[in-house]
Amino acid sequence: MYGKLDFLHAAFGIVPKELDKYESTADSPAFDIIDGNPKFLLESFLRKEFYLRNGQRANGSRKAKRIHEKDFLEMPILVPYKSEQTKIGNLINSLDKTITLHEEQHRQLERLKKALLQKMFADETGYPALRFKGFTAKWEQRKLGETVVNIVAGGDINKAELLSKGKYPVYANALTNNGIVGYYASQYRIAAPAVTVTGRGDIGIAKARDINFTPVVRLLAISSQHNNYFLENLINTHRSFAESTGVPQLTVPQLSNYKLYFPQKINEEVFIGKLFKKMDHLTTLHQHKIDNLKRLKRALLQKMFV
Repeated sequence: MYGKLDFLHAAFGIVPKELDKYESTADSPAFDIIDGNPKFLLESFLRKEFYLRNGQRANGSRKAKRIHEKDFLEMPILVPYKSEQTKIGNLINSLDKTITLHEEQHRQLERLKKALLQKMFADETGYPALRFKGFTAKWEQRKLGETVVNIVAGGDINKAELLSKGKYPVYANALTNNGIVGYYASQYRIAAPAVTVTGRGDIGIAKARDINFTPVVRLLAISSQHNNYFLENLINTHRSFAESTGVPQLTVPQLSNYKLYFPQKINEEVFIGKLFKKMDHLTTLHQHKIDNLKRLKRALLQKMFV
């Protein structure tokens, strides 16, 4: 099945069995395969060499160019014997199923984390809805500036402090550097692990590849005795940016005045931080597997089709 109007955007697909006997619109014709493997043919149509070259047959107005059925059926395509088509199609189908499986597990982990973020941090009552065994005390509400050692803008950090064993986690207070925090050339750096914010405003933990950070004017450095992973997710559930005429800013006073609930025992922070760290690790593993499988599929498509 393909979309006449979206041919040049690779609008092709296989109609699932549960939709057999249904009708499609005139602009989305569907075909029965007489002699060929559907998956092999679909991947052939999805190759740029096919849909861009043959899309030149489109006719109609500038905004409504269509590839009609007659033109589609006349398009040349190179195919091997059906037995080879089937083997190639089965291989690609197996890869697609594995990718879909990891994508679903990735989504489930993200949904689970979202649900836990709503349950494992205290609300206005001072109590979380879900807690680890052994913790019952009420959480205390404090301003972030009162419970951390210091919050300063990167441009204000004393150079001597920057050399003091990398004790500052780092936050970005604006959408900077195309979403990348770190990699700023300077001899004065803060070593990971650290809490960071990407250009989307998401607060996160510095990974191994981000071994050093250089705080600049649009980065906030925070020294804290709190668990980094706990603090990362706590702030993420409450963060907001100040309105401005330019780039949204997260200022030192604004971050300092965040009223947040903290457990009375640091061990509870540690348990919560470790849980979210593990979930993030599993989510990242699934994403790596998805990316690797997609790269493998692209490589096979380049090698297994003429």
